[in-house]
Amino acid sequence: MPITNANGIDLYYEIHGEGEPLLLIMGLGLNSKSWFRTLPALSKQYKVIIFDNRGTGSSGKPNTPYSIELPQFNTFFSRILAYSQDFITLGMDLTIK
Repeated sequence: MPITNANGIDLYYEIHGEGEPLLLIMGLGLNSKSWFRTLPALSKQYKVIIFDNRGTGSSGKPNTPYSIELPQFNTFFSRILAYSQDFITLGMDLTIK
């Protein structure tokens, strides 16, 4: 089971396919399995990286309040950048006002 540690939290991730790296980011509270309909098509053309958000799926659960602030992801993103200088990012979020 691939795990990386980002800001003290273990994050589960998977890599599918070959090609230009594509990072899929699911909205807060959802895990990587939420990409099940999208992943097969995208992994035919891209090296798709999916991960379980903090507190979901196989990732660790922090003892602090959850946030969608980008600094929470900096360590995770820097590890992906070390793997590849260029990657595409696709995110999904739900905003209720």
